[in-house]
Amino acid sequence: MPFWTTKESEPRRNFKFIVSLGNIASEEGGIPGWVVKNVTLPKVTVGESTTHYLNHRFNYPGLVTYNDVSFTVVEAVNPASSKILFTALQGSGYQLPSDLDAAGVPINRAAAVTSLGEITITHLGGDDTAGAASANNSAIYSLKNAWIKDIEWPQLAYDNEDVSEVKVVLKYDYFELT
Repeated sequence: MPFWTTKESEPRRNFKFIVSLGNIASEEGGIPGWVVKNVTLPKVTVGESTTHYLNHRFNYPGLVTYNDVSFTVVEAVNPASSKILFTALQGSGYQLPSDLDAAGVPINRAAAVTSLGEITITHLGGDDTAGAASANNSAIYSLKNAWIKDIEWPQLAYDNEDVSEVKVVLKYDYFELT
């Protein structure tokens, strides 16, 4: 029997996802998951090594690279998405030039990872309802040791009525898919 004739056959949809933003998504005014407009899923690239022998070329798999993950946050006024993201960047050790002091700690991996917390992207399955993720049908991507690589605030213009968005790029070591 073809898969499309059964009522249980339901593909994943690109618009059914939830992003948990770790430490910057607290209940006390953090960035809630619903302001995340879009997200790229992790990408794995396997490097290659080529060996030549006489008239032949042989290819071997090489190192695994995990590409950056990016997401777009709608610039909410309450909670203030920009301020929360900037605070997370400061939590990683970034200091404004006006705040520099000898006791300050520069940006470092431990602080950057701790400041951001665990990031998960849940791609909901076909029968998940009302945002309730079913363990059987959801794909959960957990980014390990993620830190903020890039924050891009919107370009303001008088001739643009669009909602303001903040783009964020994350670097991470690897991800787990459950």
